[in-house]
Parts: sequence; structure tokens; C-alpha cells
Amino acid sequence: MEAEVLANKLFEIINVLEENEGVALFASRKKGFENWLKVELSGILQNYGKVEPEKNYTVNSNRKRIDIIFNNEWAISLKDRKRSVYKGRSSLLKNINDLKEAPYTNYKKSCLVFLTFSHKGKKPEYDMDIENAFKKEKITYDKKDFHFNNTVFKYNNEGRLWFVLR
Repeated sequence: MEAEVLANKLFEIINVLEENEGVALFASRKKGFENWLKVELSGILQNYGKVEPEKNYTVNSNRKRIDIIFNNEWAISLKDRKRSVYKGRSSLLKNINDLKEAPYTNYKKSCLVFLTFSHKGKKPEYDMDIENAFKKEKITYDKKDFHFNNTVFKYNNEGRLWFVLR
């Protein structure tokens, strides 16, 4: 399956995001979406092929986990916005670089999927956050590897679902 086809299937989650009252209530919070996203995306992908959620590996005596394996071809890593664009223990750059290492390299293709949200009605600046993260690390990246769809949750919180290829 090609990346754009998989991204479009994953973007089906937008319908759930826009209609779910509970998601709207938590859209301005800082965490908690990664596990919910894993469950919802696994359900969507199950309609298109074999899904294996949370496969554990040991790499150089470190325990690693792939969030979703789809059709034994795609290794999908999921992050919530706290762990993806913003400063913290893990950065967007680290998350993307992780896709270039084992256990992700055991699969033909890998991608990172994450959600970003506005904060209580403020306008989001997703592109600037991503560009700043890469500029800080003096890394050039190919924008064609970043696919996204915008959404507006109930209560007017804006969001964006990102799909980033390895």
C-alpha cells in the first residue's frame, strides 16, 4: 500500500474527531490522546487489512514498542502533541529519527502519526512549530513527506492530524 493511500485511510479519523463530544472536551489538554488514537486508528485500519497493535521488541537490551503494524508492511508510531512538536523529553525530530532504526527498519515502510491542537481557541501555528524544530537542529527536510488534514472540534478547537513518512 502506498503512503498516500494509507494516509487517506488514517485521515478517516477526522470524522470521529469532529463529532466526538469527549474529544472536544480534551482537545485543549496537554496529553491523553495517544492511547485513544491507537484504539480508533486500529479500528479504522482493521477494515482494510490485518492490524497488530503494540508489538514489543528488544533492541540492544532496550525494550521498544511499535504502536501499530498494518498488513505486516507498515510500522506506525503514534504520538500525542505533547510528545511531538513541543519541547519535552521527546521531540519531533527524535520521533522521526526513531523510524530509521530498529525495530521500524524490520518493516518495508514506517510513519509517524500525531495530532496537534490549538490551545483553548487560540489559532494554531503548526507549520512554524515544525519548521522551528528543524531549524534549531539545522536539519533540512522534505515537506512532501509531511501530510496533514485540518479539523475543527466541537467548541471551536482547531487541530491537525499529521502523517510523516520515513
